[in-house]
Amino acid sequence: MLGLSGAARAPLLPFSPDAKQAGTFIGDWKALFPEEPVAYLQEIPLTPQGTANKALAVQRGETLSRWREEGGVLVVTGGGLLGPVARGGGEILLEVEKEYERNALLDWLVHSGYVRSDLVWGAGTIRAARLYPRRLRPCIRISAAA
Repeated sequence: MLGLSGAARAPLLPFSPDAKQAGTFIGDWKALFPEEPVAYLQEIPLTPQGTANKALAVQRGETLSRWREEGGVLVVTGGGLLGPVARGGGEILLEVEKEYERNALLDWLVHSGYVRSDLVWGAGTIRAARLYPRRLRPCIRISAAA
């Protein structure tokens, strides 16, 4: 049980026993303090695919970095605290109508934690001609000429 008399004035790291209770806490926090940023440090699935998923480790690293910079609340579980984190590959500036080497751009995106996929279901994934950034809602269209 966590008792609070007001919104967090410093970074707050509430610990939850499991993901379900973390989700409940996040929902309650958003209802009580809608202006306060709140995030969840996702757990790594204990499967061969989950532990080898670099994109998830980068996503976790970006979540931690954003929490350190912006403050607010970062809800964690035991599994979330013990999982690996990684940093993305920095930034790359793209200019409209400028040509880039396709493989170099794709390699940079994969190194930065994006996952190549035929079907795009959400943020942090790339497809042949569209990029779905983690923080931006609309996709960025990249035309690739063969």
